[in-house]
Amino acid sequence: MIIKWDFIPDISMLGTALFFATILRSKIKVLQKFMVPNNILAGFLLLIAGSGGAD
Repeated sequence: MIIKWDFIPDISMLGTALFFATILRSKIKVLQKFMVPNNILAGFLLLIAGSGGAD
């Protein structure tokens, strides 16, 4: 059985985006006031960053 490890960069990119979204949300009070979830903020961060070579 061959295991493909192609998903590891994608998972690490998602984890990094969630980490930075958590930091941004803790620093920017407007995001806390309007209760913007971390996963939505991370999605916007990844959209701004672009594909970056991810297939």
